[in-house]
Amino acid sequence: MALRLPIIYILTAFLALAGSLAWAGPTEPPHSTPSVIALDPGHGGKQIGARGPQGTLEKEICMALAGRLALLLEPDFRVVLTRGDDYDVPLMERTGVANHQRADLFVSLHMAAGFAPAADGITIYTFKPANPKAIEREIASASTSGAVAWHRAQIPHAAASRDLAVRFQQQFEAMPGAPPVRTAQAPLLVLTGAQMPAVLIEVGNLKHAAAESRLNTPEGQSLYVQAMARAIDSFLASRRSPQ
Repeated sequence: MALRLPIIYILTAFLALAGSLAWAGPTEPPHSTPSVIALDPGHGGKQIGARGPQGTLEKEICMALAGRLALLLEPDFRVVLTRGDDYDVPLMERTGVANHQRADLFVSLHMAAGFAPAADGITIYTFKPANPKAIEREIASASTSGAVAWHRAQIPHAAASRDLAVRFQQQFEAMPGAPPVRTAQAPLLVLTGAQMPAVLIEVGNLKHAAAESRLNTPEGQSLYVQAMARAIDSFLASRRSPQ
């Protein structure tokens, strides 16, 4: 899938700063079984997502970031993409891919598109049940476990997911010229059935002209994927450390 990126890229001090933040590589122990990372490029196919002022499509930015991040993480980690090209994948199937591959973490990439285009920012979401008490009643009364297990699959991983979100926040905030970064909780369907720590990241407001331009260049994308790679490596290293 070809992205509509500028033909000529101007290498400025911005690129120099990006290079200075280059990821040093993973701390995965040698000869160990590689951790599995499920990356979910949001939208795809007819589900284009948001559209920026310059015509940039959310689905394209998500695919570009996921592809760059996968190349940066491999071969030290095993990376699974929920979609490898421009086609739609239902939300529950995206999480199903991660579960089937026994991923150690799940990261869904998106762009925000708020009604205030002047505002930019990064938001890292973790799952929060819309009605936790209703879920517990459903569990108690269910005759089969299939659907119930899906609805409560992420709950045991809540603390680890929040830790993962904080690590993403820290690394994003360390980027030069970083926009505001926050964490939040929401009953997001794509995170509901994840049987591992999981987050959804809105990497910027696509309606914000500067954010669109930044995320539409290799230099800008490099800043984001390096920050995400550091966060992922930090999280997985913490999981291997003795408690």
